[in-house]
Amino acid sequence: GYEPYDIKKELGIPEESFLLVNVANNREMKGINYLLEGFNEISNDLPIHLLLIGNDMDNEQNLKILGQGNKKDHVHFLGFRKNVLNIVSSTDVFVLSSIFGESITKSVIEAMSLGIAPIITDIPGNTELVVQGESGIIVPSKNGKALGEAILKVYNDRALCKSLGEKAKNRIATVLNNKQTIIKTKKMYEELFD
Repeated sequence: GYEPYDIKKELGIPEESFLLVNVANNREMKGINYLLEGFNEISNDLPIHLLLIGNDMDNEQNLKILGQGNKKDHVHFLGFRKNVLNIVSSTDVFVLSSIFGESITKSVIEAMSLGIAPIITDIPGNTELVVQGESGIIVPSKNGKALGEAILKVYNDRALCKSLGEKAKNRIATVLNNKQTIIKTKKMYEELFD
């Protein structure tokens, strides 16, 4: 497993803070603009912090959206990090805001396997990873409001958040292992009859 890294200490944010994380190199398909728009809607009185890990997250468009709210102290651009999974394992929720693209996102699988509750958009592929309301929350893509509401839902219901994380971990262990077995078997046959 990955030892949780004390990112709260590094960032100087309160111990009771609720941490959201997104890991990606910022491209339009990642939908970070929608995530920031949704995050802007959340009251600043709540100790909810968003960690954005990856290259170019603090680009002009994202900073502009951030400037429209007063969330600057609650959004942290961490850039490229080598210890990504250690940081992820110290968070509460992994938020995937992609608007199209990847069939299955590796970063979501990694977060789920660490027992972190996923909130993901309904793009094909990723939705296969999560059972709605059981091992994660699926929201419509390109919808900041829905992302914000899902974040508040797990923030306000920590038992749900914990349960989603546990079931996410279990789902990756069972479902993806079956897929891996099929892939390995297929590869073995291909090599036999090559």
